[in-house]
Amino acid sequence: MLRIDFSKAEVLKSAFSAQAMTFCEPAVKNALVAVIDLLAIETGTRAAREEWQRAQINNLLAHCASRSSFWRRRIGSRNVKSLDLHLLPILRRRDLIAQVASEQSLLRAPDRIGVALHSTSGSSGMPTKFYVSAMNMEYNNIRGMAQYFIEGRELTKPKTLLQHSPEHFADGFNVERKGSWLYHLDSFFASGGTKHIKYFHPAIRKLATELARDEIGYLIASPRIIEPLLREAEEELLSNSGLSMWMPIGEGVDDSLREKFAQRGVPVRSSYSAEEVGLIASECEFTPGKFHVATSNVVVEIDRGEKIDMNGVELGRVLVTHLHSYATPMIRYDIGDFASLAAVCPCGHDGPTLSNICGRTKSLLKHADQSITPFYVRNSELLEIVNLREYRIRQTGYRTIKIELCAQDDVTQCQRSRLIELLKRHCTDSFDVEVQVVKEIDWGSDRKRLGYRCDIL
Repeated sequence: MLRIDFSKAEVLKSAFSAQAMTFCEPAVKNALVAVIDLLAIETGTRAAREEWQRAQINNLLAHCASRSSFWRRRIGSRNVKSLDLHLLPILRRRDLIAQVASEQSLLRAPDRIGVALHSTSGSSGMPTKFYVSAMNMEYNNIRGMAQYFIEGRELTKPKTLLQHSPEHFADGFNVERKGSWLYHLDSFFASGGTKHIKYFHPAIRKLATELARDEIGYLIASPRIIEPLLREAEEELLSNSGLSMWMPIGEGVDDSLREKFAQRGVPVRSSYSAEEVGLIASECEFTPGKFHVATSNVVVEIDRGEKIDMNGVELGRVLVTHLHSYATPMIRYDIGDFASLAAVCPCGHDGPTLSNICGRTKSLLKHADQSITPFYVRNSELLEIVNLREYRIRQTGYRTIKIELCAQDDVTQCQRSRLIELLKRHCTDSFDVEVQVVKEIDWGSDRKRLGYRCDIL
């Protein structure tokens, strides 16, 4: 039996409207309704969800056909009202760049919908500009908040964000405390505050002390900064800091690192998203490694035209149709990742579920025989050899790995040899490893600054 109950949420004394014949203030009401909308779509019946998605795809295709010669060529003479999505060609990154360059935004001033120019991080090696609407930004905020309701997370917990930012800070980091993180509902529910820490080559001991100064609550941070923090202050951060959940960003999480959190009863909850479309899927709270697709935002397909075998599991390219991409349409867009897709989740969730997600630039190694294997070197393994400020590992050829190091001290020949041995061990193949010590890594437009990327996929 369906039950909606706010008895376990702390509703503020001043939450409801003082106006006659009203209940909630308009902004609160709109946000609550939007959250319920998204929950109904994503957790409701499959038939209702898929019917809604078909209508949204038809609406988007009609919009494209009326405003874009680029999309008219792709749609051809097909009737958009009965068009099977799978009949459309795959949208590659180069196609997206061409459409934006020739046509700009497909939402215009008379539509009275705000539009902004956005861009990818550049971690794919091909930085891409595109347009987003005010609705996209509003959706992203509401959907992020909705996940707390889907899982029944406590709203009164604070949120701590660790963000890499190449700026000059005393001790390598800067702290900014803000108000409630509960977007649009902060006047209705009691919620924790926000602690935003920007860092660049931080003094790890001091950063750990700052983190533990306040209750951490929900921690949003990359594995690249978590690993050195745990080396310095594992007990303090995992057991004595009020850490409720770790939400990794930017990179995959090694199983052994997950296990450290699990041993202390701290859940790890990743999400799968992309700059171009926002949230794609959220990690299942019951089955780690399974990701429930955000069906209120995207339709996901797996293209098996370029299959890869990873440890006996067949993966295909992830194609995403962004249902609300009216400014720059993303229809069957090749996001650049590989994954598996199932119709349901082992937890019982009746909706599409991704697993074995591997990013083209994140964690894959391509061998000379064209086989693909995972590649993940932990920060801690590197730090055992050399005192690093920053690093980048790249596969630049079928038998070539390059690591760039920003080290605190001079790197000895012995350390170089140990680094080469470490990387070769992770490659499980005959690779040449080049070690380059630099003052600064030239990241270019790559804002994600991934520890590893494959340049030949």
